[in-house]
Amino acid sequence: MTTLVQVQEIEKSFPLRGGSTYLALKGIDLQIRKGEFISLIGHSGCGKSTLLNMIAGLDLPTGGTVLVAGESVRRPVSGDIENWSGGDTKTDPPRGTSQAR
Repeated sequence: MTTLVQVQEIEKSFPLRGGSTYLALKGIDLQIRKGEFISLIGHSGCGKSTLLNMIAGLDLPTGGTVLVAGESVRRPVSGDIENWSGGDTKTDPPRGTSQAR
């Protein structure tokens, strides 16, 4: 199965007042294959949203790499999301629904 999302040795730190830094994520590896359904669980503040923001290109990692469909993520994902899911979100009905013909 084709790898859709690959996260390698992700690190994310944020500057704090006074010159110190807060290390939010370190050493995160993740591989999601096309067609897989996953969930991220963890306590509040553990970095779930930070990781998802980096996969979506809304934030950049301090270190490591994020690849989506083999491409390095460096900016927010544009209209290519329908290609990742295997369908056209503009014309295909949502999964689990039927379309009258």
